[in-house]
Amino acid sequence: ATGKDAIDQTYVVTIDNMLKMLAIQLRLKNGLPIVIMGETGCGKSSLIRQLCAILKLPLRTLNIHGGMEAEDVAKWMKRQVIEASY
Repeated sequence: ATGKDAIDQTYVVTIDNMLKMLAIQLRLKNGLPIVIMGETGCGKSSLIRQLCAILKLPLRTLNIHGGMEAEDVAKWMKRQVIEASY
């Protein structure tokens, strides 16, 4: 999925979430990689979705499932890089 979503007015921005958003933004600005890890349901996707909405950036997601091959992921990534270059 791709697109620019509206800011979720119900999202609770805690100090912890704000610090995470700032750290992610600084890493993006400086071209550094970002790894987001956590237990299922801890808010990783919500945090990124909200950050993209705030920054008015598209969020590109790939739902990986058991039938996917590494080549499928590589092709998807290549398309996203090409699109982001425009």
